[in-house]
Amino acid sequence: LGTLNLGNILLLPLITAYLSPSELGLYSLVAAAAVQGTTLGLLGLKFSYLYYYAQSDPSERPTLLGACLLLGGGASAAAGLLLWVGFSAPGIMAVFEAEPLPQGWLLIPSLLSGCVQTLLLTELRAARQVWLSSVIAFSQLLAMLLFSFLLVTRFDAGLPGLLGAGAAAQRLAGLAA
Repeated sequence: LGTLNLGNILLLPLITAYLSPSELGLYSLVAAAAVQGTTLGLLGLKFSYLYYYAQSDPSERPTLLGACLLLGGGASAAAGLLLWVGFSAPGIMAVFEAEPLPQGWLLIPSLLSGCVQTLLLTELRAARQVWLSSVIAFSQLLAMLLFSFLLVTRFDAGLPGLLGAGAAAQRLAGLAA
């Protein structure tokens, strides 16, 4: 979540220069919903995992990680699906005076990969691999900035480009973890 927030701050000049005011407002709404969806999808598993990691036998830790990934992944996919339905519903979007967001489906892989990445980075921290966790998070930030810049400026992708860039950067970080 910290990387996403820092990335949004660093992208502010790009976002304000290339997005219309209505797209900027919608992006802010989507970013806030993504943060809340990721928090909901994690179900507090990050802290539970750290507690049980410290309490469990080393041979039980892979099972613990697998169970957390399955539960968190399922909850994140469900949260992404709910957000997609919300951002696709004309009645709900009318409340925000916005058109339905056809690219809202990107929230499903974004939340899912964000949850998996968070849990895998938590595993690295628990295993005292903090430096590797930091390198992956920093790499994700750079990838998000690069993808966003390319998609928005070179390919004129606008809001869908920003959503896709964030999702792609999270997937790469999840693969690296």
